[in-house]
Amino acid sequence: MRLFGTEKLPKGPSFRSARLICKDLGCSSLEFKAPAPRPAFGGRWEEEPGSVDLNSPARFELAETWDKKVIEGMRWQRLYSNNWRFNGFPIIQPRVGYLSCFVDVHAVDGLPINESLFDFSVLANQVLTNRELCIYARTEEGYTEAALDVNPDLWPDVLGPVNSQWLNKHGNDWLYIEEQQLTDTAYAINWISPITHQHYVCFRFVIRRYSIEGPNAYRIEERVRPDTFLDLMHQIMDSVKLELCEEMKVERDRIRTIEPSERRPVIEFTPEQLKVAKHVLYMSSFRKSEDGDDRWSSGMERLAPREEVEAFLDERVKFKPLPGSYPRGEIIYNRVPVLPITRLLDSQPQSSLEEKVNF
Repeated sequence: MRLFGTEKLPKGPSFRSARLICKDLGCSSLEFKAPAPRPAFGGRWEEEPGSVDLNSPARFELAETWDKKVIEGMRWQRLYSNNWRFNGFPIIQPRVGYLSCFVDVHAVDGLPINESLFDFSVLANQVLTNRELCIYARTEEGYTEAALDVNPDLWPDVLGPVNSQWLNKHGNDWLYIEEQQLTDTAYAINWISPITHQHYVCFRFVIRRYSIEGPNAYRIEERVRPDTFLDLMHQIMDSVKLELCEEMKVERDRIRTIEPSERRPVIEFTPEQLKVAKHVLYMSSFRKSEDGDDRWSSGMERLAPREEVEAFLDERVKFKPLPGSYPRGEIIYNRVPVLPITRLLDSQPQSSLEEKVNF
């Protein structure tokens, strides 16, 4: 056991101090273990009630798109939240990042009478729809040739779903998906499992890492590895026990025997989305300016080599089965339209770059 962390492998809380968390969902019960909060920036954590009423719509929040528009037929309620600081070497690197954990129950209203979230394909499609509207459709203005361009390219903020797969934990099947940020250093992972015909539970883990040398999605990988953050996430998920009531168990088993198969449908980005993501990741791969840099002429020189960025993303999005993973079945692709990149430039005006590179 390491006494201190480093910038490369920061140290988080010990799972040996984890407490049992219990949630009564009415039709099911949820138990898992988690360490006490050790927040990076304060805040209020673990204040959610111990029980929820799935049949009370007033307790749910209306789901919203990334640009704050209400999504008809989607609601959610927070069950649990926590945040843990990860430290490097004391004094020198007091805070290298943090891991946040959010546990929500989602309600999907208006499903056709012959559809149920216990159906693997129905759940995968509903999760993908939620992520498309809330995450994948988000765009940012790209960098343009003109300092004042009234019609800049719009670049995606996230590539996903990545590494989608189904796993079995303590008798329940979970849909696992990752999301790759293209500009900043966030890294999100979701674990989803149905609890009724129209409700599912989602564990969402967000890893945020810091380094003045790596302030973007590509450079941060050179400075701060995600391994210790992921170790804590897996320890939490290995402790999860989701117990459905007998009625829901019968319904789940009935639906899943209609088309029995070891293969599960998965959700994934398209080749076209990956191509655009490579460009956005490359254009965001600035390193910190150094004393030898000319402020007005070295902006593009601070970018990583394009071929290295593309190789990194190709490796990052490869399917990597986790223990207990089922064989992959049909691939359901992300349906967010691909916005064209019209300015694949080898050079950029410094007026548009300096805002991005001078931290």
